[in-house]
Amino acid sequence: MEMQRLVLASAARVRYEMETGNSPGRLIERKKMAIRELTLEEFEATASSNMKQLKEDDDTCADVPLLEYVEQFIGKMQLQADVDDFEFHFAYLNDEKQLCHVGLHLGEDELYLVLVVDVARQTVMGHCVLDFSKAQI
Repeated sequence: MEMQRLVLASAARVRYEMETGNSPGRLIERKKMAIRELTLEEFEATASSNMKQLKEDDDTCADVPLLEYVEQFIGKMQLQADVDDFEFHFAYLNDEKQLCHVGLHLGEDELYLVLVVDVARQTVMGHCVLDFSKAQI
């Protein structure tokens, strides 16, 4: 199955796709990707003390299939939701500029789906669901 989508060239484009569900751009083939929940310890190992928030015009996660990952996450978890229910909130890059955390609000209090992106490979390594109202990290 193919779908219209915007090539993710900046955090602003991620926000646009997540908020509008609109994905003008090139056609890509949807393929099954590994949906992997990281343990809290694995997630913490991807963070650094001085993570830098990405600006809207940053192209660090240019070709990462974030929407496809979220769609498959929804299916795997059997959620009664769609991509439009997830709101983009942040993107942070670690000190080594190798890993990026992309935070999507799940619509419940302080609950976030945080995708961990391998910048060099332009892939999602996995995710962690965090409740920011509880001091987890």
